[in-house]
Amino acid sequence: MPIKKELFLIFIVFVFSCSDEQISNEEEVPCDGFLSDNVKAFADLNWSLNNWVSNWLVQPDGAFGDNNFSWEEYPELTNLKGDYSLTLVLTGELRDNYGSYVSSDSLDSYPYWASNPSVSVLRDSLFYEYIRLHNQFTGGWYDASTAWYATIQFVDGKSKNLILTPIKSQYRDMYFDCD
Repeated sequence: MPIKKELFLIFIVFVFSCSDEQISNEEEVPCDGFLSDNVKAFADLNWSLNNWVSNWLVQPDGAFGDNNFSWEEYPELTNLKGDYSLTLVLTGELRDNYGSYVSSDSLDSYPYWASNPSVSVLRDSLFYEYIRLHNQFTGGWYDASTAWYATIQFVDGKSKNLILTPIKSQYRDMYFDCD
């Protein structure tokens, strides 16, 4: 009989912890390790290191969005170094000289690495989360140079600029499906 009570208690705790009501903002969505292969494949197809660095080197022309914001108005779009970094995986001679893993901050000094086949992004759970959440990586989406826009997001009662593209927005919507 005690085993049934323990199983029931575990079931209740599990159901309660999975409740949507417990999610107070999008940064707390527990998708780590549970992203579907389709969501990952979508990100892998539509976000690239080369796009990210290219949009940093040659910033998109014009102003987009409802309020005519320009790319240069957002420091997180005009710098590769920021509050967050991706892990780069090095192979071949680069690995021999710099080690197997380096921070994406190193692209500030070596931007040509973005097109080097010996450099790739470690596509772990942080990668998929960072390209969804942080403006800093918006330039990596393939449509960033022609279709980006700024909007406002409210997190914990504070407003925050959110830089999106149609593809990034679609990815953000897909991300919440998690299965």
